[in-house]
Amino acid sequence: MASGRGRFARRMRHGLMILMVALAAAVVWLWVYKRPDEARTFDRIYKVSVAQATGNFTLEGALGMPITAVRRQAQFHFFHQGGRLHVRFSFPLQGAHGQALVSGEAVRIGGNWLIVKLSAVLPHRGQRIELAPNVFT
Repeated sequence: MASGRGRFARRMRHGLMILMVALAAAVVWLWVYKRPDEARTFDRIYKVSVAQATGNFTLEGALGMPITAVRRQAQFHFFHQGGRLHVRFSFPLQGAHGQALVSGEAVRIGGNWLIVKLSAVLPHRGQRIELAPNVFT
């Protein structure tokens, strides 16, 4: 009878181990795959912000052409404030004469996003350039 209990205990440990691995996999899956909606939403905001920044003549003159941005270097954070969904973000731009850090904030109004703040800081010049906020995406 002792060997029967030993087998049962091993099966229980094995079953618990499988359950723990499945639970850990579910947590990782939810953490990783819950975020694509935010990433897709931010992609729209990012593209409009890059277009707004690279189309600014003052910034073009300061950075030189061509101006490039790398999406994977962008950072963003969604949060709720005043009953609305907001996102704060930043991303670097690189030009022939230097780089800039663009930062901004957007708020969801109805089904659209309104970029309410958008500016670029040029560390090599100690200059801040406002990039005409209030752009709908």
